[in-house]
Amino acid sequence: MTKVERDATIDNVKKKINSLRAGYRKEFRKVRDSMRTGSGTDQVNNNKNDTEITNHNLSNPATPSTSNASSTRRTRQANEEIAKTISLIGEKLEKPEDEYDAIGKNIAAKLRNMTPTQQGIAEK
Repeated sequence: MTKVERDATIDNVKKKINSLRAGYRKEFRKVRDSMRTGSGTDQVNNNKNDTEITNHNLSNPATPSTSNASSTRRTRQANEEIAKTISLIGEKLEKPEDEYDAIGKNIAAKLRNMTPTQQGIAEK
């Protein structure tokens, strides 16, 4: 059994996994190439891990196990948020601006152009 590194970082773990995969691929190629040469069974490159290599279970990288439910849930929530936003925009566009909206925008523009001291006085 190998020693477990307690302070391993994500990069260290990724490097270790890639190193193990590279070693496996190298050994797998050796066994595969020795089988392709047409050699007899006694001349096939036998590795200490030949049972693992000939099974080919490790030749395909594992895919993370994520459920589609969470991604569809996120998509559905995003679609609902988009629909709400579009409906709010539609309501704003349908509602005509009256004279009070125009007056409010005018006052807001004037307040933005004032100094902070003037803004404080105008708010009182």
